[in-house]
Amino acid sequence: MTGRLPSVSSPYSALIPLLPTQSTGMLYAVSQGAMAVEVREGDTDTVSMLSQISHTPTAIRITAERTFMRVLDGGCSVPIGTWSELDDDSQLTLSGTVLSCDGSEMLFSERSDLLPPSLPPTHLCSIDMLHRPGLAIADPLGGRELLERDNIVLHPTGIYCNSHDMRRFDVAQGCGNMIAERLEAMGARDVLRRARESGSVIN
Repeated sequence: MTGRLPSVSSPYSALIPLLPTQSTGMLYAVSQGAMAVEVREGDTDTVSMLSQISHTPTAIRITAERTFMRVLDGGCSVPIGTWSELDDDSQLTLSGTVLSCDGSEMLFSERSDLLPPSLPPTHLCSIDMLHRPGLAIADPLGGRELLERDNIVLHPTGIYCNSHDMRRFDVAQGCGNMIAERLEAMGARDVLRRARESGSVIN
């Protein structure tokens, strides 16, 4: 599915692809179907506003997928596929694959991790102080206070979390790292190097 409308006469003003919710046995491109909004650094007003429509389960899955891709230096045209699933908001499963451009080589790994339960709001500030001291954006115009008021913290992966309890995002990041490391051990970097040398991959 592309981001283009069928024609100028289409009755639709936009098309919004949705993140798949059930496995079909076919992996997709990293973060395919998920919507993200890029915000200027320090624009805490916009971050605060967007936090109202943030979907935490999707953000957790995207954290795992994008970590997996980043460790392998992937990009839009690199032959890397993934699949993630969040069962009962407690177990994250991530699949990752690296392929040659002609499909003759395929490396695959899958991992499941249990997510820690969400903490009640009364515990969130103490967790933030112990877990990621000083991570929230320090803004001389009061941006940090605005983010803290709305319970928003910037995770090291670059995703804004609408919770000071970032342990679930940490698990997702670790899951992505583990999948990438397993595939590296299988020779993923060699497969990707050959794909780049063939001229079929644009970085």
